[in-house]
Amino acid sequence: MSRVESLLRTGHSIRDIAQISGVSRSTISRIRQKILCQSNVIKMGRPRILSTRLERNIARMVSSGLWKNAEIARSRLISEFKLEISSESLRRSLRRSGLQARICPKKPLLRKKHRQARLAFARQYKDWTVEDWKKVVLYGPMNQSLMCLDQTVRNIVGKYPVNLLDLTISSRW
Repeated sequence: MSRVESLLRTGHSIRDIAQISGVSRSTISRIRQKILCQSNVIKMGRPRILSTRLERNIARMVSSGLWKNAEIARSRLISEFKLEISSESLRRSLRRSGLQARICPKKPLLRKKHRQARLAFARQYKDWTVEDWKKVVLYGPMNQSLMCLDQTVRNIVGKYPVNLLDLTISSRW
């Protein structure tokens, strides 16, 4: 085995060593892995700005919502860690951690039943005037919310969101 190790250290390929020594390529490959693990591997290229631990911490802060985006993370890294890093490098780091940037939708998409309900509502009340609409009170489910079109939303029981599809229309007078 020392002969295989010496051939590996001199830079011979696994195939060449297998032909010279008569040892299988898988055995030589295993010996090579042991040698690489034992020896100090010289790293090539530019050193990384962020350590793997700091990358995990940044990914955790962004995914938990404490830091909203790469720009906020960059400013926090500069102020807390005195670490100069570009926002693009930070985005690459977040992508390596499995995070992707997306623009959140402003509102949920309307489904076919929502469009049909809106169209039916519009057709039912298309002939109403502004004066008719001023006399309308909208009630929510289980009297949780009361909404007048000429005033603001008033919650009766508590602070519940108003779902306009669940509202029923009744006249004030």
